Amino acid sequence: MLPRIPVALRCALHVQEHRGYAGRMKIRTCVMTCGLALCLLVQPVMAGQFEDAAAAYNRGDYATAFGLTQSLAGQGHAGAQHSLGFMYENGEGVAQDYAEAIKLYRLAAIQGTAAAQFSLGLMYEYGRGVPQDYVQAHMWFNLAAAGFNASEKKERDN
Repeated sequence: MLPRIPVALRCALHVQEHRGYAGRMKIRTCVMTCGLALCLLVQPVMAGQFEDAAAAYNRGDYATAFGLTQSLAGQGHAGAQHSLGFMYENGEGVAQDYAEAIKLYRLAAIQGTAAAQFSLGLMYEYGRGVPQDYVQAHMWFNLAAAGFNASEKKERDN
């Protein structure tokens, strides 16, 4: 059995400050929120709908957020695919479905979305919807880390 992936390789966020399940969920929520915000800058044509989805999600209206995000994800919007995967993983606005979360994370990850690559790494690390595979987890964490800016990489390596 391979050892757990070191915390320093997981992502550029302050993972070491948030140990345990609750801490990881705070990080995941932060990653999703950052992903939502980033997508607003990248695709201004869809920004209105995605902004509405983010607002609905932040106020806890997961059903509305799910509906708005689902149509964008179907159009290939990487941020929406990641957000929708997060909702499937956590059962927010939809029944929990790890297989669907993996599918959506992968669609966003292959488009280069670092947050989706990080989420996919976590799914492999913990064996959610896929067989536990530390090599795959390590690969996705490294791809995610490559997508972060220089200051975030420096924090990751500390």
